[in-house]
Amino acid sequence: MYDFWYRLGTSITCDTVYSLCCTEKDTLDWCKKLSYETAKENAKLLGKLSCNNPMITFDIVISNIRNYSNLIDLTLIGLDYCYPLSLDCIAYTVIRQMMDYNKNKIEETGIVSVWLQNLASFTGQFLKKRHSVDLNGIFIYLLNHIKLGQTPEMRLLRDIILHMSGWVSLDMTEMTENQVE
Repeated sequence: MYDFWYRLGTSITCDTVYSLCCTEKDTLDWCKKLSYETAKENAKLLGKLSCNNPMITFDIVISNIRNYSNLIDLTLIGLDYCYPLSLDCIAYTVIRQMMDYNKNKIEETGIVSVWLQNLASFTGQFLKKRHSVDLNGIFIYLLNHIKLGQTPEMRLLRDIILHMSGWVSLDMTEMTENQVE
C-alpha cells in the first residue's frame, strides 16, 4: 500500500508534481537548518512538512541520516510533532532505504557499510522511542533476507535490537538470566 501511495504521489497531475517539488525543496531546507539550537522550532516544521506528504519528506530525511550520523538525534527530536500515520511511513521508508541496490552493504574490509550502520542506529532508536509503530514490515524484510543467508541483514537486525534495547554490546556471557529472557 505504501509503495502504491509513494508512486501515486509522484506521477498524477501537474499540481501533484508541483506539490512534490515544493515538499522536496522545503524538506531539503529543513535538513540544512537542523541544529541543536533550533531543534524545537525545526521539530514543529517537520511535523507540518510530513503532514502534507510524509513519503517524500521522510525519504529525503532518511537519505540524509544514511549519510550523516549526527542528524539521528536531531531527527528523533523532530518526530515528536509528527502524526502516527507519518511515523508509520518512516518504517516503510527505512525498508526502501535498506533495499538500495546501488550501494554496497559490505565494504571491502568485510564490515557493514557506514550508511547501513547509520540506518540501523536510527531505526533502533526510532523504534525504542516510538513503540506504537508497526514493526512487522521491517522484521519480515530482515528475516526473509536472513533466511537467504545474507549476513548484512543479520548484522542490521542485531544492531536494531541493540539500539532498541539500549545495550552497548550483545555479549551473552556477561548477561544475567533475566537480561537474556
